[in-house]
Amino acid sequence: MVKKYGDIISGGVLFLFAAVMFISSFGIKKLTMAKIGAAFVPQLIALLLALLSLSVVVNGIKKLKTEEKSKAEDKHPIRKSAVISTLVLITIYIALLQKVGFIIMTAVYLFAQFNILSTDAERKQPIFALIAVLASVSIYYLFVTVFSLML
Repeated sequence: MVKKYGDIISGGVLFLFAAVMFISSFGIKKLTMAKIGAAFVPQLIALLLALLSLSVVVNGIKKLKTEEKSKAEDKHPIRKSAVISTLVLITIYIALLQKVGFIIMTAVYLFAQFNILSTDAERKQPIFALIAVLASVSIYYLFVTVFSLML
C-alpha cells in the first residue's frame, strides 16, 4: 500500500512541512531597513517546496489512475560517468567562480551540465548555449536589481 500511494503520501507530508515553514517564517524579526528581510529566503524556499510537493502529489495521482508501471531506469539509466562528471564540474565551478565571475562561470557550467546530462540524440548545442547565457544573465539581473544582492 505504501508503495502504491508513496508519492501521494510523501508529497502531502512535504506540503505540510512547507506550510509550517512558511507560517513560522513570519516570526523572524526584521532587523534592517533593507527591502528584503531575513524572512524572505525561508518564505521563498517554503513556496518552492510547496509547489514541488504539489507536483509530486499530482504525478502520484496520475500514476495511480493510469496504473502504468513506468520503468524510468530502463529508459534513462543512471550513468556513473555523468555523476562523476557533475561532481567534477561543480568543483571547478566553485573554484573559479570568484576569479572568473558569476555570469561567465554560470553560463559555462550550465552549458557543460546540459551536455553531460543529455544523450547524443538529445544534444542541441545552440539551444543549450542560448539557455545557459539567458539563465545566467537573468539570475544575475534578478539578484542585483530586484533583491539588491551582489553575486
